[in-house]
Amino acid sequence: MEAPKNQCEQKVWRESASDVANRLTSLTVDEFVKLCAVPRPGFHTEKCLAYFQAWAEEHGFEHFRDDYGNFWMDVPATEGYENYPKVILQAHMDMVCVATSDNDIDFMTQGITPIINGNKMTADRTSLGADNGIGVAAALAVVTGGVGHGPIRCLFTADEDVGLHGAAALDPASLDSDYLINIDLEEENQVCYSCAGNLRASMKKTHETVAVGADETVFELKVDNLLGGHSGMDIHRNRLNGAVALTTMVKAIEGVKLVEVKAGAAFNAISQNGSMKFAVETAKVEAMKAAVAAAQAQLVEAYPLEKMEVALTQICAEGVKALTVEDSAALLALVDYLPQGVLAMSPKIEGLVQTSSNIGVFQLADGAAEVGTSSRSCVTADVDQLEDNFRAESGKYCYEMSVMSKYPGWDGDPNTPLLKLSEKAYKTIGVEAELVAIHAGLEPSWFSSKREGMQMICLGPTLTGAHTTEETLHIDTLAPTMDVVLYCLQHVNEL
Repeated sequence: MEAPKNQCEQKVWRESASDVANRLTSLTVDEFVKLCAVPRPGFHTEKCLAYFQAWAEEHGFEHFRDDYGNFWMDVPATEGYENYPKVILQAHMDMVCVATSDNDIDFMTQGITPIINGNKMTADRTSLGADNGIGVAAALAVVTGGVGHGPIRCLFTADEDVGLHGAAALDPASLDSDYLINIDLEEENQVCYSCAGNLRASMKKTHETVAVGADETVFELKVDNLLGGHSGMDIHRNRLNGAVALTTMVKAIEGVKLVEVKAGAAFNAISQNGSMKFAVETAKVEAMKAAVAAAQAQLVEAYPLEKMEVALTQICAEGVKALTVEDSAALLALVDYLPQGVLAMSPKIEGLVQTSSNIGVFQLADGAAEVGTSSRSCVTADVDQLEDNFRAESGKYCYEMSVMSKYPGWDGDPNTPLLKLSEKAYKTIGVEAELVAIHAGLEPSWFSSKREGMQMICLGPTLTGAHTTEETLHIDTLAPTMDVVLYCLQHVNEL
């Protein structure tokens, strides 16, 4: 996968970018390909931390790790930049791990396989993890790329994609700078100054199960090939959620008994596939098939851009246990109640989603059920109301709800000197930057509450399909991103 050094250094990824930015882009790709070999799912980043520690020691940089698992290293200023203010380059080390249904990869022990095709990078039937491994790699390239800069702290936080837990646990003392550049945005030429808060709620209950009767037949319903997406950045695109698809079809079945459900494993991903095993009276099989087909047709009409694949297969019923009809109906009713998609648009910023919710987890195995949601809003009262609603509804069916994470929004200022500096940086490469507020969580949400007055911006190369197996890094967009990061580092003394 890795290009020879000489070839890498001569690569021109973007003609309008500087020679040094093109060179740093190649170095970033090189660092990222190496990082891809390191397993780093959320809540399991020990191997990644060991990798960073060895990397810092190899390059002679002082490094630290806090009790939670955040990592940072301090890079001294290069000659001539000793009196520049320190800048924090920040990214998160964890990735959302999803795979196609035909890939049995163990993300706990295996890295992913990147595929480079021209200016695009994807992965072999998994998410790529450029969210946010490419930000990490960019920081590593900057501090080893032979460019001038003042003192830099490379801060790599843990468990961002599962609720900003690392940022929440971070000691404010580690944010000892007035300037922070977060490299976790997913659209070139944009600079973010504000983002949404989030609530992740899990509703659980363990049910008694009953043996499937001799007069009952067991089926498995599979949904596949959905578009999926990021539950913040793609929530407005009217994409069908795997949990919603299954629930819509199965709730139409009279007297259904749920056996097993697998739909979604990441709170912040719109699930691309799912499966549900259930029992139904043998005498009602034809009616069941008709109900499923009718519901499927409704979904096709409601989601015209999806290329949904549906398979209904009879499976062996021997030894199978299921929920009762009543408990099955209650679980389906709970999932059906939970909102999916955009709930409100911002009245202040045109085109910005104000409030949304996503059913990211729907699991049932051996009677143990879990439903998990990720809700976002820049209005704190909206998140609070959703929490109250979810708690009341889950309590109605005797499900225990717990808040997995909850964090504030970042109500950033569109007029900070650092933001204006980034605009100026883009103009040097002929680009009018777009200043944006986004409907997704970023770690500056927590940083802004830990260090008042800290100036922060978020930027990054174009990344499409984040949190899905279609995740694609547009490598050429790294070059202008590197130009802007370098400009900010080399002119921050003017602020």
